[in-house]
Amino acid sequence: MPTWLDLVEDPRGVRSIYGANSPPSLEKILLHEIVLQRDGPSAVLRFDLPEFPTSAPRKWRDQGFNVVQVGLTMIGVKDLSLTGWNHRGWASMELALQDDSLMLEVLWGSARIQVQSDAAAVTSISAYAGDLCLE
Repeated sequence: MPTWLDLVEDPRGVRSIYGANSPPSLEKILLHEIVLQRDGPSAVLRFDLPEFPTSAPRKWRDQGFNVVQVGLTMIGVKDLSLTGWNHRGWASMELALQDDSLMLEVLWGSARIQVQSDAAAVTSISAYAGDLCLE
């Protein structure tokens, strides 16, 4: 069964940090933003991953970073829906292949985000010192 990293274009950055065979979970992510862009058209989701890699880059460890943040861009958006609203707590995300499209679903409390697109790409990966504890 393919993992979410098997479905995105150029997953090398994430794989180099987490290992080729250990993709980070998309359960209990902290969603920061969703940006809709006319060009593409695309939707960019920026979120924190639930676990910090055991083999994090030395520069991250030296700076005391403990949270990894990813930008995932859905490219060639065909359909998008947002129902409900939430701005607190953990979200879970799933990326799956459906026919000739990629389907992204985010469940975040009472909110549900669905994006159907031609492709997906990890367009940013960074780290910072933060706290993933939520009430």
